[in-house]
Amino acid sequence: MNLALRDKAARYCAVEDRCSQTVRRKLREWGATPDEEREIVDYLIAECFVDDMRYARTYCGSKLRYQHWGRIKVAYQLRINGIDSAVAREVVQEVMTDEEYVEIMRRVADTKWASLRVDVATRRVKVISFLVSRGYELDLAKRVVCDIQ
Repeated sequence: MNLALRDKAARYCAVEDRCSQTVRRKLREWGATPDEEREIVDYLIAECFVDDMRYARTYCGSKLRYQHWGRIKVAYQLRINGIDSAVAREVVQEVMTDEEYVEIMRRVADTKWASLRVDVATRRVKVISFLVSRGYELDLAKRVVCDIQ
């Protein structure tokens, strides 16, 4: 195993949570062979530098709470980052309660509603479209927008 590359990868993972797929991609960029890549990732997992479940929880919490993404978008992005879809759905449900999720969605909808200067019917359509584009569920978006005004 290339110790310099292993230590570089460990420092890379120590900065913030990374998923195994991201680490593999970075190792390839750094010129690791497939065998070195496998050995280094196995080492990083064994030493708790890489934990896909921990990464998924951190990523999910950050995107839901701070960037106000919906569950659909978060789960999709987790799948893109190599997290199993069943794990992604589970983590998205466990990280945030339904009440907190709906409250965040209401704040996002209220902000968007206030920023639009069109008639009420058009405003409703635009806010629902905006919420769906942020990854919120359509039926929930409709209910939240109906509660506005």
